[in-house]
Amino acid sequence: MKDISLLNIIKAKNAISKSTNIKFKDVKYVSSIFGGMSNKTYLFEANDKKYVVHISTKGYDLFLKRETELDALDKLKALDNIQKPVYLSEKLRIFEYIDGSSMNNLKYQDYYKEISECFHKLHDSNKLFKEDYKPFEFIEENIKLLNCELDDLFVK
Repeated sequence: MKDISLLNIIKAKNAISKSTNIKFKDVKYVSSIFGGMSNKTYLFEANDKKYVVHISTKGYDLFLKRETELDALDKLKALDNIQKPVYLSEKLRIFEYIDGSSMNNLKYQDYYKEISECFHKLHDSNKLFKEDYKPFEFIEENIKLLNCELDDLFVK
């Protein structure tokens, strides 16, 4: 069974309610969704509209710089075919739900043309990001740091 936290559901309902002016009681929890390494993900529905809520998990900063992600999401929201942010903060992000398959279930080779068109549109937008995200380098740096600290704990 997926981890469902009542506190997370209340936080998410409250944030959806405040950011959309929908009454708290009208925001309904639908399900927990398979999420990323740095958050719990939930699906909600309110007034015939669906929302995806990402709540940061403990240690999320080991995987990414949320500030960099928030900057990029804010700049990308004007582009088509992306999840539109409804509310963005370091620990909680709400997006409009896009009906379709989860990215976890996609065969990327079937979508190369659409992916390349999206990257082309992004490149042509002339949007400058705060910094290059470099997720693999960021994770590698943290792993090295963790290994170094662990090595220092043991007497040689």
